[in-house]
Amino acid sequence: MPETCAEQIILQRGIATPEDINLEAIASTLGAKVKRRFLAGCEARIIGSGNRAVITVNRSNSEERQRFSIGHELGHWQRHRGQNFQCSKDDIGNFKNSSKKKEREADQFSADLLMPWFLFKPIAGEFENADFNTVLELKKRFKTSESATALRLIESGIFPAILICHDQNKRQWFKRSNDIPRNWFPQDNLSPDSVAFDIVYGMAESDTSQMQVKAAAWFDRRDAERYEILEHSISYGEGTSLTLLEFFEADMLEEYETTEAPRGLDAFKWKR
Repeated sequence: MPETCAEQIILQRGIATPEDINLEAIASTLGAKVKRRFLAGCEARIIGSGNRAVITVNRSNSEERQRFSIGHELGHWQRHRGQNFQCSKDDIGNFKNSSKKKEREADQFSADLLMPWFLFKPIAGEFENADFNTVLELKKRFKTSESATALRLIESGIFPAILICHDQNKRQWFKRSNDIPRNWFPQDNLSPDSVAFDIVYGMAESDTSQMQVKAAAWFDRRDAERYEILEHSISYGEGTSLTLLEFFEADMLEEYETTEAPRGLDAFKWKR
């Protein structure tokens, strides 16, 4: 896979570990100064003139959120130069299919800058499961949020898995790895048989572990009752859950075009 613009920036500066990704220093080499201030009405903004710009991010947010916001504004600077942006909470890290193309592009730039594939994949590949224990360790290394890290893990294709966000009303968004067949489409409403249901409705602690559950708890396909999957759900704010579903039964991946078992199935028997 060819490097993206953001990854090239990391490579050109000789950065070899996640700990070396200093966003203020990188921004400076790109002609942008970063300020952290209390902001009202927006999460971050960038004002540029010629080859110089000032990026301001809301210092009331977590360090991980501030870093993603800096990366997002640098994305605007590199991809949409000549325009000033004032980005709201919904503009940055919006994992729904946002209709704002430029905001999606800035989000992608930020993910590539903070978690470049040439660093992320080798480190993530050392773990055995697609669960939030793995996400937590990656989050610590890359200084990114749980949701952004989990999404990157899904996009890496290392594990056959799906990331889903639910609230008490319905599914908010989801992302599947490329090896999950499209006919495994998560149902809109949470099932009482899922761990996420108990978290969303306050009947379980948010600090749960990965558990084996019936696929029918998440999918309404006729054959879902035949299969089991691994679920790890956590609280994602009041009345909201974030879930990683890891597939380990090969029959569920029947559209997976390889004779080699995907990563994540090693601890189970790969059924040929």
